Amino acid sequence: MKKLFAATLLLASLVGCGVSPCDALNTANDAFFAGKTECKATSGSSSVTLTRSGKCTDTSKCSAADLKVIDTYASCLSKAQVCSTGNEEKAVNEGTACAFAALGGLSADCQAAIK
Repeated sequence: MKKLFAATLLLASLVGCGVSPCDALNTANDAFFAGKTECKATSGSSSVTLTRSGKCTDTSKCSAADLKVIDTYASCLSKAQVCSTGNEEKAVNEGTACAFAALGGLSADCQAAIK
């Protein structure tokens, strides 16, 4: 069984529109997980689980480059399938693709601060 912990999900492209990065990240997480704490999909003998992170409260350790990474991730995730009953596999696939495409560029300090 494989588990993928998505500690930092979504920061919609509202960063530059008067919404704080944490507010946008929290809103995006709430929408993607649709009230769940995790989104799990199983195919054959493989299983992938995306786990919702805690509430983001601080981006002071995030550089401008980090905020761009978060924005890119959020933009991608905002287009992903919501994790709801019957949609888990598509949601996990799309959420994972967004995470791999963007979050590798997030600094460790920023990632720790926004969890």
